[in-house]
Amino acid sequence: IGAALVGGGHLTREQVEEYLAEFSEMQREADHKLEADFQACPDPEMVRTVVELSLFHLGRVTDNPVKLRTLRMDLRQLADGRRRYAQKLVGDRELYVVLDLPQSIAADVAEGLVGMRFDEGSDATIDAVCEFVNIIGGNACTQLEASGCTLRPEPPFSTLADEEAAASEVVVSAEVLAGETAIDVRVFI
Repeated sequence: IGAALVGGGHLTREQVEEYLAEFSEMQREADHKLEADFQACPDPEMVRTVVELSLFHLGRVTDNPVKLRTLRMDLRQLADGRRRYAQKLVGDRELYVVLDLPQSIAADVAEGLVGMRFDEGSDATIDAVCEFVNIIGGNACTQLEASGCTLRPEPPFSTLADEEAAASEVVVSAEVLAGETAIDVRVFI
């Protein structure tokens, strides 16, 4: 893009380099803030594992670019227009892996996982996204076992309510962009 702007006479090469340097600095600052936010979590390794696996699998299955925007503590409410897909992991610790998705992203996940498009909000879509959460939860159990934490996943489920959050002491919410759509990845500890 920079070469096209320079070639078209809209910017000089020096201006493009200056804008790129400014952008790189803003990105470094955002990355440092996210790292500090991860470290401020009650169990940073567990939270990071769940969030990073969720982002990786969301990008892989939906073919959308996925970006972590913010990480915050104690956002329990399910946003309007979203459905909660979750799985409880039990063992040495107890936590929930939670994806709060709008129907359009849930349908993208189901299509990417199964290879065919289902109606948004259909039982087939819900079942496919629950299986997707099962993949994330199982991968999290495997990765965390390497650090000495033994966990096993319970069956995944979907809900339109907030009941799991009420029983959890800490909720870490990661605001994520999947393509241009905002979603929430949450870890209930």
